[in-house]
Amino acid sequence: MKEDKVRFREAFLLGNPEFLASASNQVQAFREQFQLACPLQQRKNQLDLKQFKDSTFEEKLFGLQKNWSNTRADSDQFEHRYEHNKKTRILDEGTLAQFFQAFRYYTNVPKGEDMVKILDRLFDDNFDEKLFEKYLIPKQIANKKAQPDRYIDRNQVNSVIKLIKLKKQYTAQGISGVLFTKESSLQLRKCLKEFVDQKEEDHLLNIVAPYALDWTAYRVQKELRNISTCIVIMEKHVPLVNDKLSLILETHIASEIGTLVVTGVNSLDQQNLTNLRQKVKRIVLISTSATADDDVFEDTLSDEHVTLDFAQFEHLQMRLDGRTLPLKIVEEQFQSVQSRAELFNLKSPIVVKSDLYVPEQRLNIYRTLIDDQQKKITNEQLKDRMQNRVTVIIGPNCQGKSNDLLQIANHLNEGDAICLFFNAQIIAAHCAKHNEVLEASVPLNGWDIFIKLLQITPSSDVIKDIVVQHLA
Repeated sequence: MKEDKVRFREAFLLGNPEFLASASNQVQAFREQFQLACPLQQRKNQLDLKQFKDSTFEEKLFGLQKNWSNTRADSDQFEHRYEHNKKTRILDEGTLAQFFQAFRYYTNVPKGEDMVKILDRLFDDNFDEKLFEKYLIPKQIANKKAQPDRYIDRNQVNSVIKLIKLKKQYTAQGISGVLFTKESSLQLRKCLKEFVDQKEEDHLLNIVAPYALDWTAYRVQKELRNISTCIVIMEKHVPLVNDKLSLILETHIASEIGTLVVTGVNSLDQQNLTNLRQKVKRIVLISTSATADDDVFEDTLSDEHVTLDFAQFEHLQMRLDGRTLPLKIVEEQFQSVQSRAELFNLKSPIVVKSDLYVPEQRLNIYRTLIDDQQKKITNEQLKDRMQNRVTVIIGPNCQGKSNDLLQIANHLNEGDAICLFFNAQIIAAHCAKHNEVLEASVPLNGWDIFIKLLQITPSSDVIKDIVVQHLA
């Protein structure tokens, strides 16, 4: 290096270990950060420290005290003088050390998605970037000198956290395997739009869900989210939500919970309803029925408005006197929206019971069954599906005839057969009722009588048709 020109030491550019061992922390940090920055600034040419091997710079830019005979890196002290606002500023080793300390901290602080994930963990998965920015970060003003110092109020933070938890916890239950046409929501959308646009500070809307409560709750929430902020709760959660709303600032409720939807309304306590109306502008009550005096909107649907994915019902089962049988749902049997809704609402197995008799095993008398040829009837013979027989057991009262029938049924049930137990007196009563209700010209249908003898849960015409299909 001569005169007023300087260049980087070759040992520095090449990363010579001996040179770097004697280099100051600032020199090492500069080289490390430069190498990290190179990949971020790539264009067509590869950027590398070695490219500066033949580059020279004005000495006055660095303000170095040269010592050409010393090869140690710390033999030169850095001092940069520059003009700023008509004043001479000095950037020395101490100032540079502070800069690199802050610079290393900044480059190690997570940013972007990494920072959001860390904050979410910090707040137990209750970090909402938009709500935090909206309510907790001070807004910048044009005159920075007039910008007041502001500490985040603990009540504000707690209110936002509780608001986020409330909004995450109370939403309409998601539904799958069900599609609604766009046309199906036209009237519901119009009703909700008029309701939200009302100028009254507190008002109420009653909606009847004539098919599936989950369907209407989902459809109401979907439409409301386009025109209002909202949460969806069940009637049984009203007292708890009332308490939680009391811990959230009114300004936060007004902005983030413009409408509160209560589903499954049956007999909502008026005091709880009054408390809700004092906190939330608009309340929508969704029930499965309404009295004649109610001013309600009924979320009616046509058959063509709803499409079901019948594959979701492959897991359904029927329990017949404790025996579990798979159900095969035939799509053609569910053409109406009402039947599809009942099928959708079927969450647990269909339970079918005969007049099941539970014997007292301690008093059971075991017999050997014989046929008309005086030969013993084995269990395997009872299971033989090729035989059609009527077995009649005759004997005095309380001698175990019913137990014997149940023993036969248990043996048969070990195979593919299905055995049901009915009391003859109950069958006779149903037959007599049939004759009383219908004219004598109407023939007695044994199958209809058989179905009426069964106890089916849940009880509806649609469920009964499913049972009939599987037992016929």
